[in-house]
Amino acid sequence: MKLFMFHLMPYADINQAEAAKYPSVWVKFPNSNFDPVKGHALYNRYLDELELAAELGMDGVAVNEHHQNAYGIMPSPVVTASALSRRVKTAKIAILGSGFGLRENPLTLAEEHAMIDCITGGRLISGFVRGIGAEYHSMGVNPVTSLERHMEAHDLVVRAWTEPGPFEFTGNRERMGDLLLETDAQVVQLLSSDRRVVVIVQENTLKRFQNLTTGMPLQLLGKSGVWQLYANH
Repeated sequence: MKLFMFHLMPYADINQAEAAKYPSVWVKFPNSNFDPVKGHALYNRYLDELELAAELGMDGVAVNEHHQNAYGIMPSPVVTASALSRRVKTAKIAILGSGFGLRENPLTLAEEHAMIDCITGGRLISGFVRGIGAEYHSMGVNPVTSLERHMEAHDLVVRAWTEPGPFEFTGNRERMGDLLLETDAQVVQLLSSDRRVVVIVQENTLKRFQNLTTGMPLQLLGKSGVWQLYANH
């Protein structure tokens, strides 16, 4: 059995009289009730508590993610885990978890988790959470799509962590990667789709493709010895 300290980081200095005016301290509780001076003290107190737990011999410390509420003032557990990564020397650091499906591009979280794992020498535990409805409301994301977004984000991030790359990923929500086009026929086929075209081409060969790409949004990114045409997913 492993013993972890899990912290929610609540806003302990909440004005109870003000809180009683609202049906909940989630989503609609005004941010005017947050005192940044008290917040400064709380954040540092909570980090001290997590660090002490590690020093006392617990197997790990755990943090999580919630948005726009007084229940937990930790919208980014990545920030908290980063702050702990240099101070917690041997214990595991668990993010339980990050809402990968809430992000427009889950690869940003994949990169951040990977950085912390490298800094700690492999001591990060990465948790994927779907998130409750209030989180989607706060982030302006349709909760009806939450399961699909969550599963696609999971598959994409796991591949990013485990497979040689770069690679292509195409799902209903996420489309990543660049497809190298090598023939005129591929270009013509591409132009029948709704993908945006990006050209990386030597200037003196650009005219060869202008007739194929008329009306398409083009971006001349630079010069190279041979032409390369990419379909940006």
